[in-house]
Amino acid sequence: MKALALTAIAVIVLFARRPDQFLHPYIWVEEGNFVLRQYLEDGLWVLAKPLAGYSQLASKIIAYLSFKSSILWAPEIALVLIVAFTCAVVIAVALSPTRLRWPFLCAISVLLIPTDAEAFAVSAYAFWWAGILLLLAVLWDADRGHQWLRWLYLLLGGLSSPIIGAVTVLIALRALVERRRSEYFALAVAAIAAIAQVFAMRAQNLTLSTATFGLETFTLIVQQYVGGFIYHLGGAYFGFAALLLILAAGWSIRSRLDYYFLLLVTTFVVIAVTVSLRMPLQNFAGIDQFNVGPRYFFYPFILMSWIMIWMASLSTAPVRIGFAAAFVAALVLAGSGLSRRHDAVDWREQILACTRAQEYELTFHYIGHAEDMWHATFKGEECKKLLDRSLF
Repeated sequence: MKALALTAIAVIVLFARRPDQFLHPYIWVEEGNFVLRQYLEDGLWVLAKPLAGYSQLASKIIAYLSFKSSILWAPEIALVLIVAFTCAVVIAVALSPTRLRWPFLCAISVLLIPTDAEAFAVSAYAFWWAGILLLLAVLWDADRGHQWLRWLYLLLGGLSSPIIGAVTVLIALRALVERRRSEYFALAVAAIAAIAQVFAMRAQNLTLSTATFGLETFTLIVQQYVGGFIYHLGGAYFGFAALLLILAAGWSIRSRLDYYFLLLVTTFVVIAVTVSLRMPLQNFAGIDQFNVGPRYFFYPFILMSWIMIWMASLSTAPVRIGFAAAFVAALVLAGSGLSRRHDAVDWREQILACTRAQEYELTFHYIGHAEDMWHATFKGEECKKLLDRSLF
């Protein structure tokens, strides 16, 4: 029953946050600009090709299945697959044997993070959802077993998301503290996936921006990922005020907070730092969760939600009400920013027009406006080849 309820909630929320992707699905960003070309040239080997500097296995699997099933109906097939995958991840949060408190609420919170819906219901961003499985692997309850499932999360998530590097460090720290065989095995699996991502990064010459890393970075992390969770225009002072309130709430229940809560907080810090290293400091200062780079708030806000839920589960009624009010305020202040719309574009007509032309520019959404799209030139014979490869 829990799985069915979560599936229904997930589909409803995804529709509310990305209605146009359900009403007229389309191909987005690199999935069209690069992955479609890789699929045309390499077929199944597209799964092994890095993109944007790293392996994105989850997204590539959905793209391959969509293009292979039917190039004409690829947007609709991709929508079904990404919605199913999102539902599976949400169910995994609720039902996996982790140390999370109130896991059902944690699962729902993943769908309600106060950001633009950039990473929602779009198959090109499936790898962001696969990364959530890595967070679950860090917080795994080894006493409840199911280690094979944990290894599966580490492999799928690790070969999909670049945060596997940070997650490997976290699992290494856990293995060092707990000294259990299960943690050593998990570390080995994580390390394999991390090494694969390192090779992918090196193949595309991807680097991290560490030159300006310092105190200002931590100030921005507090501003962006702590205060920004509730109010994105609050600034640094608001961020530190929010942090102080959270610390005060934590101090009041300090005797009930255990090692695994500390592990969750450490995960938030490490992931937040990792995300900040993906860009120069001035760029990090310029992102926000509704206009510029909302995807970079995806993991920090999920982890912030879980921290607040964990603390609320151990707190008195007034503190619980305070945390609930913070969540509601975050959603109210986000308002229409929680949803994203896009213009309808006829994908099938483009593919068919391409087959009739010598060369044709296929278009792909990236901000949702029909007059401002990414373009890629395909020959007519290449579009015919895409049709011939389709199962229907």
